[in-house]
Amino acid sequence: MLLVLAFSAVNAQDASRIPADLQRLEAATADTARAALLNSICFNYADKDPAKGLAFGEQGLALAIRLRSEQALAHARSSMGYCYIRLSEFHKADSISALALHGFERTGDRCRAALTIMNLGLSREMRHDEARALELFQQAEKEGEACSDASARSALLYSMGGPYERMGRLPEALDRYMAAYVLDSTRHDSSRLAKDHIAIANVHGASHRLDDAMRHYPSSIRCSQAIGDTLVIGYVRYNCAEIEKMRGDPVRAVEYGEQAVAVFEQLHRRAELVHAEVFLGELYLHAGRPSDARRVLDHAIALAVTMGLGEERMHALRLSADASKSQGDPVRAFGEMEAYIALKDSLDTDAQNARVAELTAKYESEKKDKELAEARAKGAALHDDARQQRAQKTIFLISALLLAALAVLLISRMRLKRRLVAELGSRNQEILRQKERAEASERAKARFLANVSHEI
Repeated sequence: MLLVLAFSAVNAQDASRIPADLQRLEAATADTARAALLNSICFNYADKDPAKGLAFGEQGLALAIRLRSEQALAHARSSMGYCYIRLSEFHKADSISALALHGFERTGDRCRAALTIMNLGLSREMRHDEARALELFQQAEKEGEACSDASARSALLYSMGGPYERMGRLPEALDRYMAAYVLDSTRHDSSRLAKDHIAIANVHGASHRLDDAMRHYPSSIRCSQAIGDTLVIGYVRYNCAEIEKMRGDPVRAVEYGEQAVAVFEQLHRRAELVHAEVFLGELYLHAGRPSDARRVLDHAIALAVTMGLGEERMHALRLSADASKSQGDPVRAFGEMEAYIALKDSLDTDAQNARVAELTAKYESEKKDKELAEARAKGAALHDDARQQRAQKTIFLISALLLAALAVLLISRMRLKRRLVAELGSRNQEILRQKERAEASERAKARFLANVSHEI
């Protein structure tokens, strides 16, 4: 099977950027700038020297913790997660990438969240969990629809091509690889173009357009040499071996296969090395070299056991049994076939158990989400009740105040009326007294006149 070189994050790994970043790191005084540079160096070392990249990533992580920057923490964890993938330490990669994803979701960075989901898919893909890998890649593609960054879209398109290619859906794979190629060509991104050429060549190879495939591989090597990326050359050699095998040239295929193993061994890329050694063992068998096949397959089996790569170990055991049979060693061949069958049955059981565990975890997650939603709904209802009670209290208080004001007004009016009535009564009495005095005066006057008249 042709190998596709995966990459992640907004910028593809580019080791040529490391010296400039190291110089800027020495001159940087602000902690935020230092954290960003440390994360960049960690990421760009991922393909060239992931162990060294992790050392810089740990410094960036410590600095982000000191800064209490959630964004810087997420970036550091994302870069370190990719380094762990390249070291084939997949469980560590999954753990730290999940933390990075949580950080990007909390800060609302959907582009980085999509690319981190893609990394989780890549981790599954490297372990040949194709179904889960495709599920994660589709999730990443959906999340990335809101991302306006052309670099991020290119990475997501490229990552989606791999699962479609392995499922034999070649037109869909080629559409995504070509879309990524157009974006990367516009941006003159040599690092990504090197990988795009490999992917496009692989689809041509799988479609038996072998000459078209071989025309793309030199372009990939030129782009990778421009940025000093040796890893891409290993992938190219592996895929050229596959093409020569299809052409029916076992000698040339073995030459390319040996070159691929040498590159992966030199770079300490254990996951790729296991895969390349198993393939080289198969090429040795086709070339009539069973002793060389057993030698390389024994090493691949031991490495696969160490890394827990059951699929590669199973495939290597079957090939090793064929090699033993070719060498006239039926006892060893029988033992290896027994080990192959037992491992195959175990992997089938493990796959079922893993699926059950995954469904259980999904059920528990959905259950917790439902409980959380119910708790939120209950909290919202309580909040509405409290708000209604507060509104009712406010209305009651306003009504009470209005009633009190009305009562005060009525009392004031009653008091005013009483006062006016009292004043009117006093005035009436005064008028009566004045009237009585006037009448008394008139009577006295009349008596006076009467007396005067009488005297006259």
